[in-house]
Amino acid sequence: MTRKVATSETSTPSWSRKEVTMWEKLSDYTLDISKYLLTAMFVTSLMADLGEVRWALYVVSGIGGGVLLCLGLYFDKKSKKGKKNNRQFNRKRKYNDNQN
Repeated sequence: MTRKVATSETSTPSWSRKEVTMWEKLSDYTLDISKYLLTAMFVTSLMADLGEVRWALYVVSGIGGGVLLCLGLYFDKKSKKGKKNNRQFNRKRKYNDNQN
């Protein structure tokens, strides 16, 4: 009688594993911070009368949110490019292994 031992390969199906890169995580983080910054600016302007400082809040928050948004989109593009290169490398490697 044989007994199967649960390993990481047998316990988790391959289709449910997702490869997450550092750039993907960084992209998600910067996009979230950008949203939080812009939301905080909007809510603060609704809740309190800021008087003369209101324009400074809009400018600083708008620029900060825009910069973080652009960084998040850049990191997202970079993560997708990295995944594409990895797939091409793995295909070439499998093809070369089969040739030998």
